[in-house]
Amino acid sequence: MALIDRKQQIERRMLRMLEDVGLPSPDEVRYGEREVTFLWLDRKVALVVELDADEFDDHLPEGIAC
Repeated sequence: MALIDRKQQIERRMLRMLEDVGLPSPDEVRYGEREVTFLWLDRKVALVVELDADEFDDHLPEGIAC
């Protein structure tokens, strides 16, 4: 799986999880080099999901479920 695909997957999972528990969606989602940042501007809250640098050399090994 390409790095951008993994970031998009993280975003979708986080948005689904927030919706499932009744929390508001973030105002912004930013993709960094090895992280996805979710921002709630009015609440001054940020959640950063860091990707394991060893996990990627542009794909996940076969057999890894995400």
